[in-house]
Amino acid sequence: MGYLIGADIGSQSVKAVLLDPDGRTIGSAGHDCAMSYPASGWAEQDPAGWTRALTLAVRQLMASHGIRPAQVSHLGLAAQVDGVVAVDSKLRPLRPAIIWLDRRATGQAAALAGRVGADRIFATTGLNADASHVAPKLMWLRDNEPATFARASSFPPVGGYLLGWLTGVLAQDHANASSTLLYDVRAGGWDEGMLAAAGLDPAVLAEIRPSAQVAGTLTAAAAAELGLDETRLLGEVMSSVYAPRIREDFKSGVRGGVNGTPTFFINGERYDGTRDLKHLLDALTAK
Repeated sequence: MGYLIGADIGSQSVKAVLLDPDGRTIGSAGHDCAMSYPASGWAEQDPAGWTRALTLAVRQLMASHGIRPAQVSHLGLAAQVDGVVAVDSKLRPLRPAIIWLDRRATGQAAALAGRVGADRIFATTGLNADASHVAPKLMWLRDNEPATFARASSFPPVGGYLLGWLTGVLAQDHANASSTLLYDVRAGGWDEGMLAAAGLDPAVLAEIRPSAQVAGTLTAAAAAELGLDETRLLGEVMSSVYAPRIREDFKSGVRGGVNGTPTFFINGERYDGTRDLKHLLDALTAK
């Protein structure tokens, strides 16, 4: 194995780190990304901002440390979760991405909870029916931008879109899929009941793959942009710490997931982090 570049696609910046073949950190680089707020509670980003920042960071690392393109054998991605990028059949964005911070889909989240029930949603997905997640955002696009929704061939998350830009392969890992409100955390795949309740076709969702699986090789266009040779690309991984499966043996202790609306367990009891923060603080400070 040669040198490895790991990139984190965040909402404020793209950061990249260069590791040598023995896993030692050689250097890092980062470049800012802009966010826009077209209306109250909305948050969007131009996907071109991510590719530009990634290109700048990778080229800076290569130039700063005298690394030749052929010396880099792997590129790995981490990315912000709960974003939606509407793309056409050629993987071109049809509108700015709706990112994790966006709250426009509160009505769709409430409608989904009304159809399914909050307890059943949690039992299936491990999530609260919150506007930060992907399913309500897709429902909002269908309800409010039907022409864009109809033109889109897929709605990958942020990391999935970057993976497509790099390799031509649209995919996401289980952690990203588990934050869509459409994923059964016990079965490890899309839930037909949640898809039906949301009125969404699984064909428009990026394929689920293991995060450590090699997703493909760089396209000629992406390799030219980044200044790399064709390089194996590791599957995307989620940038935050989150357990994609809920275990049946949650009996004691404190467990938490970093998520749009955090949920935690204390001695087997489930609490909503937006309402019950005092319970968590008391548990963490108890002797």
